[in-house]
Amino acid sequence: PEGVLPSHLGLIDQCKTDTSPFKVNGIIGLYADEEGRPYVMESVKRAEMEMANDVLEGNLFHEYSTSTGIREYTNFAMEIALGQGSLAIREGRVCALQTTGCLGALRVAMESLCQQLHRTVIYFPQQTWFLHANIANKSGFEDIRYYRYVNVATNCDLDFEGLLDDLKKAPAKAVVVLQAVAHNPTGIDPNVKQWEKILQVVQERELFPLFDMAYQGLVSGDVDKDAFAPRLFEQAGMELMIATTGSKNFGLYSERTGALIIVSNNPDNVSSLETTIVKQVIRPGPGLSPIHGATVVIRILSDPVLKEQWKMELQAIADRLRTVRVKLRSLIEALNQKPNSWKHLTDQQGIFSFLGLSLEQCRYLIHEKRVYLYENSRINMAAINMNNVEYVAA
Repeated sequence: PEGVLPSHLGLIDQCKTDTSPFKVNGIIGLYADEEGRPYVMESVKRAEMEMANDVLEGNLFHEYSTSTGIREYTNFAMEIALGQGSLAIREGRVCALQTTGCLGALRVAMESLCQQLHRTVIYFPQQTWFLHANIANKSGFEDIRYYRYVNVATNCDLDFEGLLDDLKKAPAKAVVVLQAVAHNPTGIDPNVKQWEKILQVVQERELFPLFDMAYQGLVSGDVDKDAFAPRLFEQAGMELMIATTGSKNFGLYSERTGALIIVSNNPDNVSSLETTIVKQVIRPGPGLSPIHGATVVIRILSDPVLKEQWKMELQAIADRLRTVRVKLRSLIEALNQKPNSWKHLTDQQGIFSFLGLSLEQCRYLIHEKRVYLYENSRINMAAINMNNVEYVAA
């Protein structure tokens, strides 16, 4: 309708062509540094330099991967997602398939659940990544439902009772998509106690959890801490799937580096399901995954020096995001002289925040002040830095 904010892609295009010196690009979901530039990790640079030398010396080739991906990469993906001490990994109840980013992992997961495992109902948070439902629909799901997530009274905190109530009413065997950490688009995550209650309901209703874990490491700076939710479910003996990516925590956005991790209660089931997914979903669908990003990840995690450097860089990213949140909140509250009125900025976490603004307020920020965000008030906190934070606060 006339007057409604441009679509997702239209808003991105409008932002790109905007020449205002005050422009703040809070649209794109990638991490930017203090200068507003996409951040390339030093550990990634060093790994790619080593790879370039190996190509020159004839020791590394641009060859095809395999149907399941590079095994060394998928082993690392399982370890990062479930931890070195994972009982399921030790017992051989886990497999991982390389995919074209987290989106590819979600597509393979949903198509497998719908067409190979014959699940018919899938649930998403009421506020979720804008492509989730599209992926489910393309995968064959006809019954797509939603559970309450954001408190409609505030638009900036969790409606936990509504969430539980909706999941308690879900039919047995339904798939429930859970964002593991740094919820997109809201930045609102359940706490430890709330995750334990969600697990209890999922178990009682015999639901199948599919975790979307795109932002592991960007909240605490520690991939182990940020993987609390799926590890809680795995340790409780749940069968589940986890969609993961190196796009965010390695900064490999353009390399489409992801993995689908499948946890079963039976090692034989894992092997047969892996074969079925490769034959029925991956080969006739997305096909073989790119190897460059996966090779970068392997180089970093195989080298103790690069691995430690990567951990430090990931911690620095998480620390900067927290610093921005604290600074923006303090400036706004100083300006409006209302203590704790923007507490949600520091309660939310990760790269995104729901500011709790109306459509009219979002429209004003975009068109009058060139602070780009979505009509639901989602903004990328990494777009805010010490050079523009006072302008955004004002």
